[in-house]
Amino acid sequence: MSEEKEFLNTTTETEKSAERRVFKPDIRSFFDYTTPEMLKRRAVKEILALENEQKKEARMGRFGLSSEATEGEIVAAIERRIGEYQTRIAEAKVFIPEQLKKTNEWLEGNQLHPKQPPENVSVRIVDSLLAIGVPGGDIEDVRSQYKPDANIIMFNPEEGWFIPAHEYMHAMGSDKEGRVVGFRYINERNEIKGNRWLDEGTAMIGEFATNSAEDRGRDRERTDGYEFFYWMTQQFIRELGITEAELLRAFFDQDGAREEFEKKVKERFNCTTEDLAIFPMAYSEEEREMVVRMLKGDAMTLTVPDNEHAKEKYNALAELFPNIKIRIRTAEELAELVQKIKNT
Repeated sequence: MSEEKEFLNTTTETEKSAERRVFKPDIRSFFDYTTPEMLKRRAVKEILALENEQKKEARMGRFGLSSEATEGEIVAAIERRIGEYQTRIAEAKVFIPEQLKKTNEWLEGNQLHPKQPPENVSVRIVDSLLAIGVPGGDIEDVRSQYKPDANIIMFNPEEGWFIPAHEYMHAMGSDKEGRVVGFRYINERNEIKGNRWLDEGTAMIGEFATNSAEDRGRDRERTDGYEFFYWMTQQFIRELGITEAELLRAFFDQDGAREEFEKKVKERFNCTTEDLAIFPMAYSEEEREMVVRMLKGDAMTLTVPDNEHAKEKYNALAELFPNIKIRIRTAEELAELVQKIKNT
């Protein structure tokens, strides 16, 4: 965290208006579109209708069933899952207003003005296993995320109770059209562009400052690269010479702060924030030391695999940072590396 950690987390007198407000967000579940009984019937029917044995076995396995399970066992498993889902819905309907209140207190206390207030965003409590029982349920898309086109947060409590704090950040960085969301945007071909590590890293600043889940002992472990996004964002603002508060104002484009932010990036790195999205993921201490040296503009030589994707990516990185030289790993070196890995 930056030196502004206390500033961004401390309650101030200006929070009193948020404390007096009662937040009643639009929270819905599958049962706003169907009944538990209809969901159960449809889910059983969908499972029994699967002709592909591999898909059927995988679906049954997710419910804790073997591929030879009887229809009665399938019904019982779905009923158990529905009961668990109803419990999570009840918990979420208490938890989300608490999170919304805490997010608004943080905004007011730190004089942050997002593109839209978080209470404008609808929340859908979802369950990835029961989606097959919902008319029009898209199984592939039933995961926790903010959907800018609909201005909806999809929330699966099983994925972690930190999620509302995080997704509210993305939602607050979204414009009315849902085309620009924080440091990312959707182009005319509906492709997501921009800088993911900076966008997610900034969202995590707000998440860590407002996470009600932490107060209730909820789990917010991340194992999918988000820790790197946060770390990278901290290194970036340190090198750019700005505070977390300045970064957040740029994220929300508060009073035109985004334009001023991009000017600073151009002056320091001679490129845009989107150009910097090309930075490689870094997990080990050695990799992170290399990234820090890149940001500082140190001279270095990077050895990369002999494949087109790697060469294209690292050559683009070398164009941004002229002090970086690219060296292609030889076949002999690759063989030695493979043997070394086998021996460990």
